[in-house]
Amino acid sequence: MLDFPGESVFEQFFGGPAVESSPRDLFWRYEWRSADGLVLRFSFHALQRSIQTDLIFDGTTVSTVCHEGATTIYVRGDSLSCSFSSAGSRGQLSLTLRPSLRLDWSTLEV
Repeated sequence: MLDFPGESVFEQFFGGPAVESSPRDLFWRYEWRSADGLVLRFSFHALQRSIQTDLIFDGTTVSTVCHEGATTIYVRGDSLSCSFSSAGSRGQLSLTLRPSLRLDWSTLEV
């Protein structure tokens, strides 16, 4: 199962409560909006070990990335990071919201 911090950590990072959640199913979705209208959706399903990000501008989804095999989510200051591991590959997600949005996904075959 995915190791992740408590809801209060996510609420502080994203600036509010989950926009959708099912704690019984270990699923949460958070949103963050920039001053210029860019929306970031971050969701995770701990039992399925999946994480998804969506970038939405002016009501149009411009990017969706979903990755399975998540092992940990951790928040340190203004950064959220996720680690992924599956047979033959390792991955990382890095997310910073302030002072401006930066979202990086990477995967390396091992």
